[in-house]
Amino acid sequence: MLNGKELIPNPAPRVGRLDTLQAVRRELSRVYRDARTGKIDPQDGTRFAFILSSIAKLIESSDLEERIAKLEQQQKGEHDR
Repeated sequence: MLNGKELIPNPAPRVGRLDTLQAVRRELSRVYRDARTGKIDPQDGTRFAFILSSIAKLIESSDLEERIAKLEQQQKGEHDR
């Protein structure tokens, strides 16, 4: 119930791939709008936002890990010359 209105559960909407920070940001924006307009329960919105934030952190960590590995490979190649 939200502001005296009963929320009717909707079937789970299709979510696109969440493999980039931009995609996660778009989904997080959608969750925010849906919670603000009453399409989803604000508690669910909070839960979704937490999960999306966790996914964003994982993407950032993975990207940094890849960049560091590339830099290490470059540095190793320079030392071998």
